[in-house]
Amino acid sequence: MRLTSFVAGSAIVVIANACSGAGSGSGGGFGGSGAGTSSGGSGGNVGAPGCTTGPDCGSCNSCYSRCVCHTGMVQACGSACGTGTGGSSSTGGSSSTGGSSSTGGSSSTGGSSSTGGSSSTGGSSSSDPYAAARQKCVDRINAFRATLKLAPYARWTGTVEPCTDSQAKSDSQSGTAHGAFGKCSERAQNECPGWPSVSSITDGTGSCLQQMWNEGPGADFQAHGHYINMSSTKYTKVACGFYKTSNGSIWAVQDFH
Repeated sequence: MRLTSFVAGSAIVVIANACSGAGSGSGGGFGGSGAGTSSGGSGGNVGAPGCTTGPDCGSCNSCYSRCVCHTGMVQACGSACGTGTGGSSSTGGSSSTGGSSSTGGSSSTGGSSSTGGSSSTGGSSSSDPYAAARQKCVDRINAFRATLKLAPYARWTGTVEPCTDSQAKSDSQSGTAHGAFGKCSERAQNECPGWPSVSSITDGTGSCLQQMWNEGPGADFQAHGHYINMSSTKYTKVACGFYKTSNGSIWAVQDFH
């Protein structure tokens, strides 16, 4: 279970620094990414035994575990720490360019009623095994936002939710958090890779969403990226995607637009 944070264009820097810096620790995992030029840097990833949650990746004993602890990019870290190349393969996500116009359409906040009821999936609850989880994910994020008196995110439905599921599946197969970032027209993304259950992502004080929120407040995306995405006023809606792997672990993506 891991914690990751990522902004398009910054992954090389993070992997290059992962073996020497502090980061996170063991436990669940999550990741965050953002598009455009307004943010930069990456945050932490909990990956290897011996690491502790919080800015303590330095407690990891190897280059690989510290790198994974910082970034969640398993394949890139294996390359970087095995050959010393610095993980150049981690340049993924460049498609996330697209400027600040992503903030457009503030009217899409559309009132808090937009988050209400799983029926907002357009009647898919009978066939969508994650319908309730998607709504709980959106509601939990909006509950955090309410503590800052921020308008709630609308639930981003339609074809986007199946698309986020496909991102979670793709990332689980590649072993790289944010590997499919940008494929659903999102402007920013948080990710919970390899968690034990859906409820461990959405519920309770130790959940992935709670740990993301606990990163803030702060303006440095490398340290507070997930919190920044969750509390942003640049985005108006969020879609939550889930994928269950063959070993039963859950990969979950939250796409912001």
